[in-house]
Amino acid sequence: MSHLSKIKTRIKNQDILIQSLKELNIHHNLTYESNKLKPTIYVSIKNRKKDIILPHFIWNNHNYEFIADSKTWFEKNKLDALIEKLNQQYAYNTIIKKSHEKGFTHTNSNILQDGSIQLVLERWT
Repeated sequence: MSHLSKIKTRIKNQDILIQSLKELNIHHNLTYESNKLKPTIYVSIKNRKKDIILPHFIWNNHNYEFIADSKTWFEKNKLDALIEKLNQQYAYNTIIKKSHEKGFTHTNSNILQDGSIQLVLERWT
C-alpha cells in the first residue's frame, strides 16, 4: 500500500529549482496545467514500478511542495537526504543569483567537512 508524503519547502523560484535539479543530476519533466500558475515538476526515478506515483513538486500559490509515494523510497532517510541536498543547492543558487543582482562577484566556493558550503563573494565600489 502506498502512502503519499507531502513535504513543505521554502522553494519559490521555479528557475532556481530547475537549475538546482540539473546541477544535482536529477532528471525532471515539467507539466503545465491550465488551472495552475506554475508547472508541476515531476522527478524521474530509475527502475520505478508502474504502480507508484512519480515524486513531484507542486505549486501551492506560495511555494513548491514536494510530494512522494512511500513506495518510491526504500527508506525515509533517502527522501530526507534528497530534500536536504536539494535545499542546500537551491540556497546556494539563490545566494549566487541575489548577490550578482547586488553587484557581487562569486570568486570561490568550498565544501567543508561537515558538508556545508563556504562562499566567497566580493564587490568593488
